Amino acid sequence: MNKAVLAIMLVLVITFSIVAGVLLVDWEGAEEEPEDILDNLYTFPLSVEEETYIVTVRSNYSSAPEVGYSGYAPFPAYHVSIDFRGDPENSFCNITIPTHLLWGNISVIDKYYEMSADRYTLSNNGTHNSVYFTFNHPALVKHFEIQGTEGISEVPSDYPFPSPTPTPTPISTPTPSPTLTPTGSYDKSIIVNTDNAEEENALSVTENTNYTSIFKVERFYSVGGSGSYNYTWANFIDKEVLKYYEERFESLKGQPRNMTFSYEANVYSWNQIDVVYASSTYPIQVVSSNGTILFRNANYTGVNFGMRFFSQNDSGYQEIQASQINFSFTTSYVVEMKLKYSETYNPLAGYMSNVYQIIIVDEQFEPLFLCFTADNLAA
Repeated sequence: MNKAVLAIMLVLVITFSIVAGVLLVDWEGAEEEPEDILDNLYTFPLSVEEETYIVTVRSNYSSAPEVGYSGYAPFPAYHVSIDFRGDPENSFCNITIPTHLLWGNISVIDKYYEMSADRYTLSNNGTHNSVYFTFNHPALVKHFEIQGTEGISEVPSDYPFPSPTPTPTPISTPTPSPTLTPTGSYDKSIIVNTDNAEEENALSVTENTNYTSIFKVERFYSVGGSGSYNYTWANFIDKEVLKYYEERFESLKGQPRNMTFSYEANVYSWNQIDVVYASSTYPIQVVSSNGTILFRNANYTGVNFGMRFFSQNDSGYQEIQASQINFSFTTSYVVEMKLKYSETYNPLAGYMSNVYQIIIVDEQFEPLFLCFTADNLAA
């Protein structure tokens, strides 16, 4: 047998061993899958730092998933992402990842939250980790991440690292490092629309209200490292949220490739209004006594997008269902608030926080009706 034949046989043996290892751990991780459910096996060759890593996904979801890897160095965010797009289905996912791509302590993120260990099964055959879990989310995009405390780091070639400080010499003054000039897109916009002092007061009240006590949610949700090296989503809009994102925008400018910080507030005042929920058109409408639509909320903010509703009663504020929205108010101010903040580091690293809320206050500027929706709180 000549050397060429021996080389070909050796390549075939190595290739078979790798595939067999992937299939073995994939089979071991699928112990809990129902035997009568058909599934598909998908293979994803991920190119990271000039190497290709094979990730496989077995699932019975009706469409193929999208899989990617992020190992962006400034954030402890080594993870493989899996996105399923479509309608809610009773489904499972069994993903197998090489241990030389992602390793260390493995955890699972369901959208933004860490999944409890009893909701998934983790197995390892020495060369691959396999994670099995089930899902049935109503969101259009079902997003999951398999995170590891260690992984292959990737840094974009155009990441703006600071220039090193020159070494001083006895006969010359050290030359300072050049100032880092931000490169990329950095968009900041603050728009406030009010017509008089009363509307300005209404806005001031809504920006300074303690929504944590009303909505029963914290102001922020964060994942990642400490300080600015984390991803932070807002759950509602107030002065502290606006201050945080404005300061973050200014302090990080020049590090992400692209950043956006935009805030818009619109205040309206009327003497007699009805507030109704019109699911066939816009979810929230403010209507005059003769039926004229005075205000309607933005697209993509209804119940299907995670919007929550609260009204004031004798005992304080109570969360209500959309079907209960049918109120009549005398002199009132409608405050519409929109917040968008985003950072993009590379195609697989970045985040966006979107919040939309409507607050209706009376002539004493007491909040009567509140509704809000945020990316982090949507199902």
